[in-house]
Amino acid sequence: MSAPRPARLGLVTWAALALGLGPLGAQTQTQTQTQTQTQTQTQTQTQSATTSWPDKAITLIVPFPPGGVADTVARPVAEAFSRELRQTVIGDNRVGAGGAAGIGPAARAPADGYTLLLSLSSISILPEADAILARKPAYALKQFVPIARFTADPTVLVVRADAPWANAAALIADARQHPARYNYGSSGNYGTMHVPMEMLKAKAGFRMVHIPYTGAGPAVLALMSAPRRRQRPAAAPRGA
Repeated sequence: MSAPRPARLGLVTWAALALGLGPLGAQTQTQTQTQTQTQTQTQTQTQSATTSWPDKAITLIVPFPPGGVADTVARPVAEAFSRELRQTVIGDNRVGAGGAAGIGPAARAPADGYTLLLSLSSISILPEADAILARKPAYALKQFVPIARFTADPTVLVVRADAPWANAAALIADARQHPARYNYGSSGNYGTMHVPMEMLKAKAGFRMVHIPYTGAGPAVLALMSAPRRRQRPAAAPRGA
């Protein structure tokens, strides 16, 4: 049997670089000063940053573990930054909570240009999930300034080469006949792999059990190391 073809989903994952603006409310600490003093301080800080930055190592926070899109992109970006800036750029993988474990600290870091964040498009999803679930937000988007986008990749659905399904239609048909029999892994709750799959499930009308991992790398490793389920392949819908 030939290897199944990945099924494209209708979302795009991108990896982008952002600069944190510091804790919420930090920009309001000088409100008791006069406008002239504030402007003078701003000009002095800008001139200082322009002439001396960077004079120490820069931390590049990657909110996912090695092996995934974010880490794969971050490594050559850090090398290029180190070369161009002539300063050390240290990659810092902080994983968990669908990326919030790394994005949150990046948002709260001092706004001095020495903490950068390389994140995926889930950075815009997680605050919405916090609001829906009525929980304290890990960060707010207004705490970041976007700098650059490095990649834009389609989200794909893949199975192992020894899986019994020849295409996405066969997998969906089997999942409809056997609700919640199969699991699928993602890079974490409300992340760039979880949300597209839930959209596909709702649209196609089938159920699978979500297994969140700390990133795409561990999810792929789990897929490849899982024992094969012995069963007859489901027939694809007519015309598929």
